[in-house]
Amino acid sequence: MQLTYPNNYNRQSQCLRESSRISTNGYTPGTMNGYTPATVNGYTPATTNGCANWQSMLKLKVTNLSSVTRAKDLKDHFEAFGKLERVELDREVPGTAYIVYRPVPLNESFLYRPHIRDGHQIFITTMPHSPDRDPDRWGRWGHAGNRSKYTFKAISLELGVMLSPDTFVPEWRTRTSVELSLNFEAKTIHIHFVHNNRRYKMETNFKHIDDKVLVAEEEPNIYTLTLPLKYPGRYWWLNPEARFVTDMEWYQKSQWHRVVNIPLNDDVPNRIDAPLTPHLTDKVVRIGRWTVHRLRFQCASTLERERFTQILREVAEYNILAYNHAAREFVPTPLRTVYPANLPLPINPASQLHGEDDFEILYMLESLILNNFINERNLNLPFYRLLTSLPTSCAVHALMSLAAPKRRIYDPFEQLKATVGTITIARSDVPPNFLMVRKVVITPTTLYVAAPVMETSNRVVRHYRRVQDRFLRVQFLDEGMGKVGLTAASESRVNDAVYDRIYDVQRKGIKIGNRVYKFLAFSNSQLREHACWFFAPEPSLSCFNIRKWMGNFSSIKVIAKNAARMGQCFSSTRAISKLEVQDVITIDDIENHGYTFSDGIGKISPRLAEDVAEKLQLKSVPSAFQFRLGGAKGVLAVWNVQGQVQLRPSQKKFESTHRELEIIKTSTLTSAYLNRQVITLLSARGVPDQTFLDMKSQRIRELDQMLKNPQAAIDTLMQNIDGYGTARFMADIVRAGFFVREDPFILNLIRLFRVTMLKDLKKRAKIHIPKGAYLFGVLDETRTLKENEVFVQLSDPANPEKVKCIEGECVVLRVPCFHPGDVRVVQAVKCDRLRHLKDVLVFSANGDRDLPNMCSGGDLDGDEYTQ
Repeated sequence: MQLTYPNNYNRQSQCLRESSRISTNGYTPGTMNGYTPATVNGYTPATTNGCANWQSMLKLKVTNLSSVTRAKDLKDHFEAFGKLERVELDREVPGTAYIVYRPVPLNESFLYRPHIRDGHQIFITTMPHSPDRDPDRWGRWGHAGNRSKYTFKAISLELGVMLSPDTFVPEWRTRTSVELSLNFEAKTIHIHFVHNNRRYKMETNFKHIDDKVLVAEEEPNIYTLTLPLKYPGRYWWLNPEARFVTDMEWYQKSQWHRVVNIPLNDDVPNRIDAPLTPHLTDKVVRIGRWTVHRLRFQCASTLERERFTQILREVAEYNILAYNHAAREFVPTPLRTVYPANLPLPINPASQLHGEDDFEILYMLESLILNNFINERNLNLPFYRLLTSLPTSCAVHALMSLAAPKRRIYDPFEQLKATVGTITIARSDVPPNFLMVRKVVITPTTLYVAAPVMETSNRVVRHYRRVQDRFLRVQFLDEGMGKVGLTAASESRVNDAVYDRIYDVQRKGIKIGNRVYKFLAFSNSQLREHACWFFAPEPSLSCFNIRKWMGNFSSIKVIAKNAARMGQCFSSTRAISKLEVQDVITIDDIENHGYTFSDGIGKISPRLAEDVAEKLQLKSVPSAFQFRLGGAKGVLAVWNVQGQVQLRPSQKKFESTHRELEIIKTSTLTSAYLNRQVITLLSARGVPDQTFLDMKSQRIRELDQMLKNPQAAIDTLMQNIDGYGTARFMADIVRAGFFVREDPFILNLIRLFRVTMLKDLKKRAKIHIPKGAYLFGVLDETRTLKENEVFVQLSDPANPEKVKCIEGECVVLRVPCFHPGDVRVVQAVKCDRLRHLKDVLVFSANGDRDLPNMCSGGDLDGDEYTQ
């Protein structure tokens, strides 16, 4: 086993010790059990010929370069001496470049030879190697904190599953060029291996280890490490043809390309032209399902054994390894190994639950399997017989009960028998404006099926309520439930396999049981979350039929805008009432100098506003409503108008026959906060920095006081009103005396509130603005307000019927804001003709340019502004 030692390890004494090693159990230094590490794609794992590689990298500074020398020229020249990781020309110092080798070349004599390139003799200087320094963007070396990286060579790697807490099933194994790398600073684990003459790399994070890493000494000086993971790792393969080179830089990192599967044979296609299913073909390594990794190591000397165990003790400091700190020894965890050949073949759930009537049961069972609560190898025919003998509702509830603890079940048959005897099915009526939604999460290597959850419905699902169980919410995430990241220009092809998988799923669909879910559309909020809607067509209803019912989008030729307009129909809304054609009147937009002052704002009658408030069970009638109505969207402000609703052309996005008024959100008073962006811009506009420091200190004092004084708790909560009413609810509980009685529930709620506020203050500089508000923007339809004037009337959080009109100079902005000009200084004035409007920010309809447009290009179709 090879170790890469930290810098402070004495290399000379190590060489003397290693040179005296003798072969143990057939192991010879530089080989492993008789095999020599393979050279794959030009990459040869570092060997030491009896001497451990004590430096992880070699950094060189090259000077006196010709002006015509490029990064590719240097790469071609220096790659003959070792494995290059990086070549970069200094943009600020002509004729200078920086080169990084990782690992250190075995023969460093080239450093002392003359080198000529492009007619210039170049000079090489070794950069001081320090574990706490790393190259910056331009190749110079800057402080980057302490770095501890270790690399071990392993005998073998096995991927598999746990059949029981002490039984491991190795589903796949490789013995070629296996290495384990630990990075304590980044808290990451890398496993390198070779399969089918390709070099692969797996990366995972310490936090993704499920429970503990298990250590066992199977034979003298032979150790096994078993890494059970909560989520599959991220996999790459080394592509020698993918070297990204520009005139100024070259990175070896761009050779590593993501993979979504590992084919067992060379004849397996990378992409499958069929719907995605929960269970993959047998022709690939199931890296998304076999999440238990077992590595075997051989220590060829007492020194190596001591170093190996010492580093494992460092791993134990992160609480991810089974280690007894009191006894200073590893917790003995012997695992029994059962090979797949000695087990019956796992049963595919779809082969036992293949009817349409069994779909709900199959869906829940797949949820248990794909979330690793149950493994297929633990399911037997008695389990399926018992499951299929139950009524559908009983079987579904039993499986949901098994999933509730969110932990692995090793004896599902016995657990199911015990659950069936105790389960009670309570009637659950779903409110009219809600629905039960199934959700699937697609990752590069697997998919997760979630149990149905209740959500606010949307226009499409309400209309097709008869088949609402055929709608599916799909989200695309990376391994570990993180977002799929953007690809830098220097790594333009690195994530192609991930993007291809996303494209293939949207093109071919997802198959669960007998249903094939096809891509339907997505809402604007889903787009930000990398999510969309799928639908399982039936003979009388297809995705095309649904899109045709939604509206006429044929006039919208821009693909992105076309999809966004379809997304309007999938916004989460509350249906209010169906309006007749004569109830909806079209009025003109207010325009001036090419700017649309009324962009996105319409009018609603007081009577209809009262009906909306009643159906939403609001205590008072809001002054504005964010809405959807057919192909129109935006905000409706309360005015005495002809008809029920007045819409403007800027609100109509597409043609639709749908006439039901739907409400997304109503105007309400919400607390305003500063953030890092706003503080930077206000500081640039001349606000003293001490002002923000004083506000921060005052904020901390208020949060500290709320733990000691009930009135201080009420005041702080009421200063931090949110759109969901949570702070008001907590304040009511405090007023009822639960704080004085030291009720543990409310005290914990207040502590959690305080910790959350302090965390936001620290990470986002989220500072409360005592006299500020976060409000919908509406328009002065009377055109009374002058240019640069606003009208603001705020309700009292303790008494919504009591209002206060703001007067004087104030600041208006819209987040996000990036330019000092996005922060506008305006004059708040009284206006009797606008007194019926409260908890909204009324903008003037006069002037050369509308104020919302000056605030980061905003409008009035639902944008909220900080005042």
